[in-house]
Amino acid sequence: MIRIELVPLSQVQAWPRNPKKHDEPGLDASLERFGFVNPLVLDETSGRLVAGHGRLEALRRRLEAGKPPPARVEVRGAEWCVPVLMGVSFADEAEAEAYLLADNRLTELGGWDQVALADMLRRPVTERAALEGTGFTDEQADRILRTYKPPEEASFKEYDETVAEKPEHFGEVVCDACGHSFNPDEAEDYEEKEAGE
Repeated sequence: MIRIELVPLSQVQAWPRNPKKHDEPGLDASLERFGFVNPLVLDETSGRLVAGHGRLEALRRRLEAGKPPPARVEVRGAEWCVPVLMGVSFADEAEAEAYLLADNRLTELGGWDQVALADMLRRPVTERAALEGTGFTDEQADRILRTYKPPEEASFKEYDETVAEKPEHFGEVVCDACGHSFNPDEAEDYEEKEAGE
């Protein structure tokens, strides 16, 4: 059964092979600002971590450096206890390792909706709110905002009487009320002809 348990850092075993690199300063800044939010994930078959290696290392560095524990990390004596998702068991170590790859790679492949991202970054930048801990620098945010500007409000041309007097038509028009179809251009020709006779 899936559950979250508080586990001492010293008892959490990392997966022996993890090719994913981590932004150590960025993770530390995120822990400082937001606390510990996303639990580590343990494969109970092997007893090792399959997700959360960067967060685990960032916590260990903070502990060794004498920094205070982030929010949602419980201190028990000299130990920091962290939320770990338990109850996940893979068939064997090959499957657990495949999940470790998938957990990291699929996030990368998702990419970004650049317009939506720019919209989210626009507010903190304009309000001078810190981007600390988000993984974005002010320079990156500025570059994204310059590239992906908000859609301009719809603008309407000034009223032009000459255009209003001579509307352009494009083929047949069907009356919504009766279903009769006619060509407005031909109707105008007919009116001009009638007026000339």
